[in-house]
Amino acid sequence: MRKVAGSKKFLAAVVLSGGLLVAGSLFAQDAGSGGGGGRRGGGGPRTLTGVVSDSMCGATHKMPDAAKCTAGCVKGGGKYALVVGDRVITLEEAPAADLEKLAGQKASVTGTMSGRDAMKVTKVEAAKG
Repeated sequence: MRKVAGSKKFLAAVVLSGGLLVAGSLFAQDAGSGGGGGRRGGGGPRTLTGVVSDSMCGATHKMPDAAKCTAGCVKGGGKYALVVGDRVITLEEAPAADLEKLAGQKASVTGTMSGRDAMKVTKVEAAKG
């Protein structure tokens, strides 16, 4: 009987250790994937550079003029977005007048990530270079 109880404790310790290893591994992956741009958002302000677009079209516009297409999609209920590589990041609380001027152009946007694909914007400017 004593041997069985000891085996259960050992098994419980192994299972608990394995769970901690998995949790630690997931935490390390999240921390190394962009510093605050993960699922939970948070972190300090970040500046991303990409092309100003809209949440409906993303990187592929339906019209040949990206600026006009973006304006039409935003008027139709879409949100301004920044295309960075293959990601489309929705721009929340962004100054619409600034984004309207930069639609279809490269811009640097500063703000706090709120999730992986959304940013609460504090500053927008034309990209340098």
